[in-house]
Amino acid sequence: MNVSYPIFAQDRDKWMYLIESESKLEYHLEVIDIENNEYIGWDKEGKPIELYLDNGKIRVRSQSEIPEKEKLKEALLNYAKIRNPKKEFKDQGWDVVELFQKVEKHIEDR
Repeated sequence: MNVSYPIFAQDRDKWMYLIESESKLEYHLEVIDIENNEYIGWDKEGKPIELYLDNGKIRVRSQSEIPEKEKLKEALLNYAKIRNPKKEFKDQGWDVVELFQKVEKHIEDR
């Protein structure tokens, strides 16, 4: 099962990370957090992914071919609320990469 980048990782605090490529995994994520199963995630198609370690390197694999776009979108909208609770964030469509970018802009507009 292939993973389509970018991927989205959500940590235990419900913060979201957009990871553009496999080479950026260790830039955005820490090995200790992968060891402690701190993240859940999705690829750009909304398919659930697993982040794991392989010889000390962070890797990604698909968990299912069935997209969970609603869960991913809900996670992004929740992230907007957590990061900027004083300003309402309106639903911004289905393209999850574009939605993440709009959430980031919303967070900056505090």
